[in-house]
Amino acid sequence: MRIAIDGAALNENFTGVGRYLLHLLEELTQLDSAISYTLFLKNEYAPSFAPPNVELVFLHSDGGYFAWQNSRLRNAVRRGCFDLFWSPNYTLPLFVGVRSWLTVHDVSWRARPGDYPFHIRHFKHLTAAASIKKAMQIFTDSDFSKEEIQALYPVATGKITRIHPGVADSFYRESLSRIQEFVSRHSLAGGPIIGFLGGGFKRRHISEILEAFGILKKDFPGMKLLLAGENYDPGLTKARISAPGIVRLERIAEPDLNSFYSCLSLLVYVSDYEGFGFPPIEALACGTVPLLQRRSSLAEIFDGMALFVNRPDPVGIATAIRAFLENEEVLKKEILAEWERRRPYFSWKRAAGEYLHEIRNLR
Repeated sequence: MRIAIDGAALNENFTGVGRYLLHLLEELTQLDSAISYTLFLKNEYAPSFAPPNVELVFLHSDGGYFAWQNSRLRNAVRRGCFDLFWSPNYTLPLFVGVRSWLTVHDVSWRARPGDYPFHIRHFKHLTAAASIKKAMQIFTDSDFSKEEIQALYPVATGKITRIHPGVADSFYRESLSRIQEFVSRHSLAGGPIIGFLGGGFKRRHISEILEAFGILKKDFPGMKLLLAGENYDPGLTKARISAPGIVRLERIAEPDLNSFYSCLSLLVYVSDYEGFGFPPIEALACGTVPLLQRRSSLAEIFDGMALFVNRPDPVGIATAIRAFLENEEVLKKEILAEWERRRPYFSWKRAAGEYLHEIRNLR
């Protein structure tokens, strides 16, 4: 069986979808050598895995993703005589002419329209609706997302499968010397460090985290707030995110991710809406407790493995952080013990095995 894969999300600066695809393929391609995979890449990129049943094809383009997907990628797939085409990145090419799979991680453009300008969310809706209708099978990351997709795109009903992602073995508690070097490099010494990693959409309540930090500074004057990720909230002005005690990083380089998570006392990720939530599970793998909002997939995935607030008001967030810091040793021990008990389930090998089961059902 020959499978073509849209690998545009794999590049030197990949985010959630790229990490999802990379770690899934690392395991999936090793499970059955009789299945061959052709990974089509938009830019030069050398994955960390290279089994003999994987072919890398570079379809270079300086244009946007939609144009690349519907020109170079579509044409290459149509010429290739593949048995299946799979896009892990929300949309399929138009008129691809091959039976197709689609992974839809969430439908935030419909569920959280305020996070997107009108033209972007309208475009996302049109392309996703066409892709969901065309796909022979759809995959998603949580029961929450499955229900959301079916409610907002009823045509998906009956052809959608939930497969929980995993967390890579490359995430682990960093050595003390590496943590100290990271802390020193970013001027984080002096007190507890709370942090956030991800796209700064309104649904992730960075503004409320900033207010909670202001409240806590009275009791923890040496505390630092480390915000990492691109900002998509126009209300988060440069003045607000560069106040004393706040360290702002546009992105965390892959080699620094373990040091980032490991240096934190607490990862604060009080999002309204997530299809899965990679930063909290990566934090747990690095021995750091996440503080989450009890909504969307976060309640489904992390129950018992995180601290929760019921709503993201600044006083409530500050109260939860203070309560944790005042009893950190006990709470951390309890939460990380539950994480270690459940960690074997959150493996990419298990997720890849579930995908392989679906592939074999196609034969």
